[in-house]
Amino acid sequence: DTDVADMVRVIPMYNGFGSEEDSLRSCTGGINPPPAKKDFSRMRDKEGVVLRFNAILVNENSDDKKRRFVIQFFMEDGTVSVREPPVKNSGIVGGNFMKRQVMKKPD
Repeated sequence: DTDVADMVRVIPMYNGFGSEEDSLRSCTGGINPPPAKKDFSRMRDKEGVVLRFNAILVNENSDDKKRRFVIQFFMEDGTVSVREPPVKNSGIVGGNFMKRQVMKKPD
C-alpha cells in the first residue's frame, strides 16, 4: 500500500509589493497569471466622478492639529488618494500623503 499525502495550499501574507490581488493571483495561478478583469461599464458610467472629503489629523501634537487633508474617492475604479494642500510658512511640505490606490476593507 502506498500512502498519499494531502497537499494543503497555504497563501503567504501580503508583503506590500504591488496590489494584494496581484500577489494572490501569482500564488494561485500559473507562471504568468492573467490581469484582473475590470468593470468597463462602471468605468464608462462613473468616469470623472470623484468624491472629495475634507479631513483633519487627530493627534496630540499641536502642530498636527492645524494640518488639513483632502480624501478623494474615484468612482470609476474604486481607488482612494489623500492629499495635503500646501500651506505657506507652515513648515510642512504639502502634496500626496497617500498615492492613488485600492484600499483593503477592514475585516
